[in-house]
Amino acid sequence: MSRVIVFIYGLVSYVVGLGGLVCFILFISSWEFLPFHIDTGTPNSITYSILINLGLIVLFGLQHSIMARSSFKNKWIKIISPAAERSTYVLFTGVIMGLFCLYWQPLNGVLWQVENEVGQIALTVGFILGWVLVVLSSFLINPPCQNSCHP
Repeated sequence: MSRVIVFIYGLVSYVVGLGGLVCFILFISSWEFLPFHIDTGTPNSITYSILINLGLIVLFGLQHSIMARSSFKNKWIKIISPAAERSTYVLFTGVIMGLFCLYWQPLNGVLWQVENEVGQIALTVGFILGWVLVVLSSFLINPPCQNSCHP
């Protein structure tokens, strides 16, 4: 695979991955100004909702666990370019984050709620800083197109 194609694939993969992550962050935020979030929608039966939600969590866990293993990577790079391996991992993660947002089933009830305004602000700041740290860390661990930044 040519370096230019791998570079473009890497950029597209990271856009999808980052887009999926941003959608997920906004989805779980439950900020009222957003058109939909984790608490919107009509709840289905508790059994159906739990099965779908657990399925999404298992899908995410399996994808992360399997694709992160050296044995999988060694087999996978026989199918795709080694330079595109990390980009493919990020692409799949972004797609799964999008699936979370599309198929998550809302549940009835309130798990926890903070009424204190200072507490709400502290939690919001912590939420935002935590996700900024996650995004920055992902680039420090393995930057986009690490193996193909020079077409």
